[in-house]
Amino acid sequence: MTNSKPRATSISVIAVLMLMLATDLLAKTTAATLPELVQESSVIVYGHIDTVGSPPPRASWVSFKVSEVIKGNPSLTAEAIFLCNSPPPMREYPDLSKLTGNLVLFLSSQKGGCFDFSHTVKSVVEVHGDQATTVVIDDQPDTQSFKLFLEKLRNLVAK
Repeated sequence: MTNSKPRATSISVIAVLMLMLATDLLAKTTAATLPELVQESSVIVYGHIDTVGSPPPRASWVSFKVSEVIKGNPSLTAEAIFLCNSPPPMREYPDLSKLTGNLVLFLSSQKGGCFDFSHTVKSVVEVHGDQATTVVIDDQPDTQSFKLFLEKLRNLVAK
């Protein structure tokens, strides 16, 4: 009679180690520094979700009123832009319906009429008064002066 317990325990240990490795790899792939975010983003804008504007043409879009274009075409401030609100499967993605207040967004190129985030949840920086909440960006403090954050962004864009 063979004892199957050691084999089952070995398989369990291997499964746990593989899960830990996969989690560590996923965490590394979602890491982003400010220079990486600026480089990966074709558009960086400051503004807010447009809740009073006309409804978006599709339910999978959210209207965003741009106050300032930090990187990209300056004409984006002329009217609201649309953000894609259909998260890709298996990726961290912010719930656009819950975003309020002023935001700095790191966006990829416009596809099919709407912009996607360039780096999942790392692409959204909330601004409250004169404070930018930069905790999601790996090389930045949890919060910092919005003016200082804008200065950093402009310097990186200019390079």
